[in-house]
Amino acid sequence: MITWTGRGCRGPAWLDTLLLINARLHGGHDTHALLINYAVVTGAYPQDLIAVLTGLAGYFVNTARRPPPKGLPTLRAFQ
Repeated sequence: MITWTGRGCRGPAWLDTLLLINARLHGGHDTHALLINYAVVTGAYPQDLIAVLTGLAGYFVNTARRPPPKGLPTLRAFQ
């Protein structure tokens, strides 16, 4: 559950450390195994972790399709 604190949002503890997005890119790990292990360690539901990663992936794909901001012409290629 995410709650508003007045200065930001407070969500599940596992959300801040869910960095499996780059696991395959930087380490060649088995992403599925890391995700399941992370769910067990944090007590999160695997489907919640997958939902967050899916949402982030959609956000990144959508953002990467936009024109580059002024002064950063190579940003979209990097993304």
